[in-house]
Amino acid sequence: MMPLLNAQLFEPDATTRATVLAIHGFGGSTEQSWVKPGWIKKLNAAGFAVYAVPLPLHTANAGSQVSDDSLLKAVIGQLSAQIPQLSPPVMGLGFSFGARVIWELLATPDQQLTSAVLIGLGATNHMDAAAHEIATDQASAHHPARLFDRVLAHTAVPQDNLLRFAQLTADNFEPGNDTINAPVLLISGEFDELAQDSDELVTAITASHQICEKLAVPGRDHISVLTSGLARSTAVKFFTRHTG
Repeated sequence: MMPLLNAQLFEPDATTRATVLAIHGFGGSTEQSWVKPGWIKKLNAAGFAVYAVPLPLHTANAGSQVSDDSLLKAVIGQLSAQIPQLSPPVMGLGFSFGARVIWELLATPDQQLTSAVLIGLGATNHMDAAAHEIATDQASAHHPARLFDRVLAHTAVPQDNLLRFAQLTADNFEPGNDTINAPVLLISGEFDELAQDSDELVTAITASHQICEKLAVPGRDHISVLTSGLARSTAVKFFTRHTG
């Protein structure tokens, strides 16, 4: 199986105070999620290096070589091996499915992140709906809203790759069974359909005796929350408080 990570490191001009491990969402890219909306610029200005990791099957050279039916487990394993090589302390930043990956990292017994900001994450995995929309060009009976129209309309990732990724990650997400091992900030748009059940995440985090902060950005949906200056500044303040 091919290596899953094809990361980019964005370093601040001044001394690095910490590193943020950033993972974009389904159908997206580092450029779409973190560069264009200004996240990397904001984090670098605050002294944070950003180690941006693309999701498997989302890069130009990904091809169709990923065939592991334990894709998420493989990603977690490779990220866990990379984190000790980054400038400490290391925090997590994830959007949508990327936030799910960071969540899975936080739930591992030997996790190494000191805090995390999770954007657009709810307690339900919607990859089955994504696979259905891609394969049939219609919404599924269980997900009547076409939740991924905007993603599919603006993605540069080949549809075959997206379908394969969705199929490989359509397993159930049961955050209530997880023990979270670091403070977490949850950010979502006020009108984010995919994160409406995020209170279940709050319950899991607080049950783990960890700090949980939550920000609902007024007037934003699942995608437009990434362009929110309030979201960026709140995330940077959270990381700054929990550095070290």
